[in-house]
Parts: sequence; structure tokens; C-alpha cells
Amino acid sequence: METKDTILELRKSLSLSQDEFAEKLLITRQAVSRWENGETIPNTDTLKLIAETFNVSVDYLLGHPAGQCQSCGMVLIKDSDKGTERMAYS
Repeated sequence: METKDTILELRKSLSLSQDEFAEKLLITRQAVSRWENGETIPNTDTLKLIAETFNVSVDYLLGHPAGQCQSCGMVLIKDSDKGTERMAYS
């Protein structure tokens, strides 16, 4: 999934208008519209802010599958007791 689709899906899943989404991030509605139309993508700092604000990962926003290492593709397994992740061969 592309970033534009992920942002649109996230916003709609939260039942937020573009104005409301933008207000939470202290940006303009036009910026949200440009992201959702694929004209631009948020910069790194804004991706981090979106992720923190809406409790999602930057990987999710970029369309990467959850639980998979970006560089090698190995499956990441969460160790819930320690709050850490480790790689495992699948």
C-alpha cells in the first residue's frame, strides 16, 4: 500500500476530517490533501509526528508490512515481556 493510501485509511479509520487530522498535527488541511492525492509525502519529522500522534509505526505509514525487517525481510517477533523485538527465520 502506498503512503497516500495509508494516510487516507488512517484518517478515515479515526473518523477525522482533513481539517481535524491537520489540526492535531498543527499543519494545514491542504498538506493533508496533497498527501492523500499523492502529490507529496510527509517529510521524516512529520511521519514521526503522525506515528506518535496516532499510535502507528512509521513503517505502517510507508506501507511496509508490520513485523518484518525492512533491510532483510526477516520476521520480527515481539517479546511482550521485555517490550523488545527479535528476528526469527521463517
